[in-house]
Amino acid sequence: MVRGLASGIRSRCSGRMLMLTLSRLYGSIAEEEARVVISGGGPTGLTTALLLAKYGVPSVVLERGAALPNHPKAHCINQRTMEVFRGVKDAANKTSGLAGQVKSAMPPIDQWRSFVYCSGSLLEPSSVLGTVDHFKCEEENLDPFRFSPEPVAHLPQHRLVPMLADMCERSPLVDLRMGCEVSGFEQSAEGVEVRANGADVVRGAYLVAADGGHSM
Repeated sequence: MVRGLASGIRSRCSGRMLMLTLSRLYGSIAEEEARVVISGGGPTGLTTALLLAKYGVPSVVLERGAALPNHPKAHCINQRTMEVFRGVKDAANKTSGLAGQVKSAMPPIDQWRSFVYCSGSLLEPSSVLGTVDHFKCEEENLDPFRFSPEPVAHLPQHRLVPMLADMCERSPLVDLRMGCEVSGFEQSAEGVEVRANGADVVRGAYLVAADGGHSM
């Protein structure tokens, strides 16, 4: 799914435009309007787009990366985030939402509940110096219905982001653009103008900054 999705995601910056409706024309500099412009196509930006789509609000997601992530990043997903993921649904996961997909894809808890300290390879039993079980004193917290309808989950971003991007591709209200780096914006009483890759301009009523700690 990751390979197919990565090749299928549309790259629409740098000298051309693809309008939100088929009636719009192509041009050398894109200038178009969207209800919400989202800077950043990571878990936060994609989730925001999908939740907006749930309420009928269209959005454009501008992600500077040309392809989906292919190496592990942050992996722990807290209970509140899993609760939010319950509401992220489409025709492919309308029963349990994205939370159900995450739980189906994550490894068994015995594989990630502990920190292991070793002097060499984990393949050498004698090199293990000790372990810290982060759930030893909180066994009851593993029951997802004690404090929350969802458990703490474990799924690295290079597996989570393709799930979100796949849902965005299926949504007619989400326009996900890879390889589009936000280079600036101007705000006025009428809304906001967002510049991507120095030339393309997307106008919106709102701009959401979901591009990390170095967001402009």
